[in-house]
Amino acid sequence: ATHRPVYGDDLQPMWSSFVDAMGATYNAGGDFCQKEAKTIRCPTLILHGEKDPLVPGHHPRWLHDNISGSRLQTFPEGKHNIHQKF
Repeated sequence: ATHRPVYGDDLQPMWSSFVDAMGATYNAGGDFCQKEAKTIRCPTLILHGEKDPLVPGHHPRWLHDNISGSRLQTFPEGKHNIHQKF
């Protein structure tokens, strides 16, 4: 599993439940707040580590493309914990 390098084995039960819930939401037609994200009108800084094993790069790019006036800052060597390292 891709989360183990970041969180170890303690997160597995919670991670599995989260993935199952997100899959069920998506399969039921959920859009994970995409409509709402497009209505954000405040300054928005989106941070992403390009080596993040949990969040694929298309997610922050989608947010940046759909939140007017947002700023996307990527960290080429960053992983999921960029808020702790950079």
